Amino acid sequence: MLIARRPSLIARLRGSRALAASAGVGAAFSLFLIAVWAITGHGYYWLIWPMLAIALVLAVLAVKVAVSPRARPRSPSGSSCCEHAPAR
Repeated sequence: MLIARRPSLIARLRGSRALAASAGVGAAFSLFLIAVWAITGHGYYWLIWPMLAIALVLAVLAVKVAVSPRARPRSPSGSSCCEHAPAR
């Protein structure tokens, strides 16, 4: 529902390198935990707890990215402000 009301939300989340990098590291670490669990005998599924922590951190980061204001685009000359200020 939120995505249907704000289609720009998807574009904003897709543009976040920090979120993408964090998700990649979280996925790699989760795969490592699954491998350790599989090698050690498929007992109690203990790795759910660190995986839930990773998911919580990713969710907080995604919310932070979604609600943060967009950076103002820079002018072609590279100056971000005071472009039309009188010269002294």
